[in-house]
Amino acid sequence: YYSSNCATEDAELIKEFMQSKALSPYNTRVFKSVNVDGSVVYELRLASAVSSDECCDKDDDMGAFLGDHMHGDCRIRVTRGDYAPLLQRVVNNLNKAKEYAANENERSALSCYASSFLYGSIPAHKEGSRAWIADRGPVVESYIGFIESYRDPF
Repeated sequence: YYSSNCATEDAELIKEFMQSKALSPYNTRVFKSVNVDGSVVYELRLASAVSSDECCDKDDDMGAFLGDHMHGDCRIRVTRGDYAPLLQRVVNNLNKAKEYAANENERSALSCYASSFLYGSIPAHKEGSRAWIADRGPVVESYIGFIESYRDPF
């Protein structure tokens, strides 16, 4: 999703940047600002429970992407913590749900989904999806995540 001052060419620039960094757009929003000198800065926000300034552990595969990047003539600042209070509640409850998992596949999926929402990691979500697929014939089937982009205008 993009701020209202983003045009198609802004979306294309961000798409190119994200592809160059192998970042998924599923859990992102982009905000464009123009400085007084006319330079453009884009903020690419990752939805996650932790914020950009929080130090994370070895499981944090998104930390390396944070900060300022130049892409062409544009500065792109990658941050995280978008929707942090809500996503922290999701992480807490996914971790609680692991106690009631019927098997290791369910526990693994829940753990990966919790990591995905904690750090803003789509690769962690994909790993959880692999565990979810391996769970054959569950009594209750559940799936959660940033998997559709119906409102993306571009």
